[in-house]
Formats: sequence, structure tokens, C-alpha cells
Amino acid sequence: MMDVITDPSIDEITLMKSVRSGGTQAIIDNAIGYFIDQDPGPMLVVQPGIVEAKNWSKDHLDTMVRDTPSLRQKVQSEKVKDKKNEILHKTFPGGLLYIIGSNSAAGFRQKTIQRAFLDDVDAYDVSASGEGDQIELSRNRTITYMYHHRKIIKVSNPTTRGLSRIEAEFLSSDMRFYYGKCPHCGFSQFLLFSAASQFAHLGRSFLHFDKENLSWAYYPCENCKKPIEEKLKTQMIREGRWIPTRPDVKGHAGFHLSEMISPFSNWLEIARSFTKAQKNRERLRVFINQRLGETFIEDKSTEINEDDLRTRVEDYTLVPEGVIVLTCGVDVQGDRLECVTLGWGRGEHSWLIDRRMIIGSPERGETWRELDAYLETVWMHESGVELKPWSSNGLNAVCIDSSFSTENVYRYVKRRQMRRIYAVKGDEGFKKPFVIRLYHEKRIGARLAILGVDALKLRIYDRLNGVKTRDGEVEIIPPGYMHFNRQADADFFDQLTAEKLTTVRTKQGYPTRKWILKESRRNEMLDCYVYNLAAYTLLNPNMEKLAEILVDRIDAAKQRGPVEETQEEESKPNAATIRRHLMRPKKSWLNNY
Repeated sequence: MMDVITDPSIDEITLMKSVRSGGTQAIIDNAIGYFIDQDPGPMLVVQPGIVEAKNWSKDHLDTMVRDTPSLRQKVQSEKVKDKKNEILHKTFPGGLLYIIGSNSAAGFRQKTIQRAFLDDVDAYDVSASGEGDQIELSRNRTITYMYHHRKIIKVSNPTTRGLSRIEAEFLSSDMRFYYGKCPHCGFSQFLLFSAASQFAHLGRSFLHFDKENLSWAYYPCENCKKPIEEKLKTQMIREGRWIPTRPDVKGHAGFHLSEMISPFSNWLEIARSFTKAQKNRERLRVFINQRLGETFIEDKSTEINEDDLRTRVEDYTLVPEGVIVLTCGVDVQGDRLECVTLGWGRGEHSWLIDRRMIIGSPERGETWRELDAYLETVWMHESGVELKPWSSNGLNAVCIDSSFSTENVYRYVKRRQMRRIYAVKGDEGFKKPFVIRLYHEKRIGARLAILGVDALKLRIYDRLNGVKTRDGEVEIIPPGYMHFNRQADADFFDQLTAEKLTTVRTKQGYPTRKWILKESRRNEMLDCYVYNLAAYTLLNPNMEKLAEILVDRIDAAKQRGPVEETQEEESKPNAATIRRHLMRPKKSWLNNY
């Protein structure tokens, strides 16, 4: 790949890759070091955000400069007092380097660039502050150097089929694949993981491994059929070569790099990773994107068969044995509050415990007093133990929608600061975390969590697709499996699956995904599940420790016999504990309880 960096006939380079392949270091870091030392000029590095830009500058660029004598003489560290060299702006003899985040349109303005390096392209926002596609903006910045060795280099793991930017760039290139040479017969072949690969048309052989006994893996040669063992992979790769599949495309070199040919991974590890991921779409997406360097067909994960969901209803009225902790999600409507209480167990299995509708306007105090009474419900565990709210295994986190009757929600949350009750608002974007930000809003001082609702809904739909399987007499339940009781009627499932994921075009003409409400549907149950998953994320419970506490309580109750369980002596968290929890939301709440 480094050969094309210095090839004057190549203007653009695209690398669609897996993780742990060394692609960023090889094609971005090394190329920048080469140009600073041998062919300086104005350069631009675009990272997904400003935080990633600063991290790359400190962890990659500064480290490379520090460890390379020829660069150390030309580029000062940002720690050295030099106005010409800062974290996001470097100068060196004959050139300079700008480092920006993809969401900043200002970072592209008033810059004449000879070489642009775009890292982690699929993590970029759809548009740079509404001014357009970052790849096209970078191209425009390099027009001046069109005939003077300009380079536009794009690197990323792919994401969704048809929406991935790095896939679109790769498909418009000469599409080079690495063909390894068989150590037995010398035949060159592209190494494929399976027949379901995005590029399966390029070969006739696939990785072989025993799914029942994952102790070996080999690759059968496409020509001589002899098994190529892992110990021969290094030789096979060393003697291989890149072959373009679209040689008619000039000036744009594209490379696909999979862990199948990575020196930092082995075939047996890949096979083991696949067997763990194949029955769970969340893991399978990660495996395909990050280990094979291929795009994932997303739409199928949101096609829910509502009839199948209805057959999964279970007959339980008490809190099931597998439940360890409870959460609640509250959706605020103009004339009512919709409440859903879920139980959570190991592997993030969830159980529908209760669905409650509180009739009354959120402008009335009585409506909120009824919510108070509901949140104080003592739930009975199948073991006979009572799960009291705000105790170790009872209701421990509540998320309340604040998009409607916002001030009343804030006031309700503010007065209950001693509990883990949060006001929440949603923010669009599939690449955003479940909880984007947790803080005290300024007007009333309520705890407000900004949620990545698109990603939360996608996780819920993935889990709705999870099905139980059997391995002989053993029932296998996938991680995140969702259990429903008799309260889940037809209306419940209609609301839970009320939205569909659709590909639409932005105003700038770029494809993007968007959740669309199905015709004549209400979506309160889906929203309540979103708030419950957010509450569980905010809670961040230590499930093993909580399970131990629950077992101890059950054992103690059995020893006491069929008498009323004594009042638990569990102290409430003080103000200092709450402040520590807010400052460190990612830390398990149980450690500070």
C-alpha cells in the first residue's frame, strides 16, 4: 500500500479495513511522517470529532515525532512553548499540518491543502455543520494541487451496506484485494471467511473449522485442495500481491484488508469469534464490520414478525427468578403517563414486570403523586423475597421523558435527587452512545440525560429478533433476550414495533437511516423500553454482586420460615454519594450505594 503513496498517477487512496490490521498506522501515520521528512507541503487530517483529533495528535503524531530523529528535528512537540506548534496545528520546514474534527465546517474553510487524510470515515457526522460531505469538502481544498502530487487518503472500518461511506469510496476505486500464494502449489487466491462474505464471488474456497471442537482451523487451497495451516499463513501472505479487480479505474487505488490476512490475528481466533457472534445480531454486526472488514445488511435486523412475538408471551405474575434489579421508563403524554417496569438479569436479559397507565394531565400535581405511589410499589419475587424500591434488588433507576411538559418533569426530578430518577431527552444519530451526556440542567437543576435514541431503538429491535434455540436437551437463550408476561397484548406489541428503519435522503442528497412511525401506530411502549434501557445503562449495575445479595436474602428468608420479612436496614445515599455518582456516571452505582 505504501507504494501508491509516492505514485504520482494516484490521486486518491481508499482503505476499507478490519480492526487490528495496522491500516491507520501504515497508510496515515507513516505517510504523514514520510511527507514531513521527504516531500513537505500543506496537509489536513480529519478525525470524527475534536476529541479524536486531539487524541490522534497526542498519541500518534507526537509519539511518532518523538521516536523518529529526522522528524524530531523538524516538528516541535506541543509541550514546547512555540506558537507555531499546538495540538491541532503543526508547522515544519516547507509545510504545515491541520488536525480537525469532521463536524466542523470552519475547519475546512480558507485552507489550501495538498494532501488530506480522512480517518475513521464511517464515524463522521452526515454533514460538516450542514455544509456538506467531508470527503467532497476535502477534495475541494486540494484542487490547487490537482497536478502537483495531491493525495486524498480515506481509511475506515465499514458499517452498514448501502450507507457506508468507505464502502462507496471503495466501490468507486480500482478495488484491490490481496491474493496469497499457496505454499504447496503456488496458486494465488483471495482468502475468504465464508460463502456469505460480501466478496464471495472472488473465490471458491473458505476457512474450515470444526464448530463442535474449536481446536483447529485451516484454509484449503482453491487449486490443489491441500490444507494450508495457520503456521504457513505468514509465508502465504509474504509471497502474495495486491490485484485490482477494476483495472480500468485510474487515479483511485482502493484496498480491502481483512483479519484473514492480518499478521496480528489468527484463523482459529476468528472462528471462535464467529461461533460466539452468529446467534446474536449485535455481535454478528461487530464481527462482520470489524473482523472481516465488510458491510452489514442492517435492514433485516429491524424486520419484526409481530405474530412470533405474541407466541413468546410467558405465564408469570411474580417477579421471575432470573431478575436481579428493576428499572422503570415513563413516557409523558398530554393526558396521561405511560409506565413500564422491567426486570434485568445476567446477560442483560429483561422481563416485562408491569405496564401501568396513570390517567391525568402532567400539569396536575395529582398525576405526579400517583406516579410517586407507583414507584413505591413493593414487588414480590418468585422466591418469596420482597423487592422494595431503592433497595439493593428493587427498583433502582427511573427515566422520565421530558420532551412534553418539560418544566413539570424537571421539578418532579429535582425534588427526588436522593434517588436515581432522571429526566431524559433524545438526540438523533446512530453513531451516538446510549447516554450522550448526563448533567444538571441550568433552569431548575434537575438531572438530565441526553440519549442516543436511534442507537437505543436499534438495540431493542436487535433483541426482539433474538430467539431461543436448543442444543440437545439444553435450551440456549441469547444475550439480551426479552421476556414478556400476559400484560403484553396485541396493542402492546403494536406499540413496541411501531417504527421501522428506512433509508432516506438528506437535504444535501446523502443517504441516511431514519426511524419512521408506521401508519396509524402509537409508539409509547417502544419509548418506554428505550427509557428502561437508558436507565439500565445509567445504573451500570454490578450484576454479580447484586445476585450474591439476592441469594443471601433468599437464604435468610428460608431460614426464618413463612413469617413476614423484617424491614431491611438499608441506608439511603447521602448528598455526597449522589455527587460522586453524577461525577462518575460510568462507575457501577452499587459501589457507591
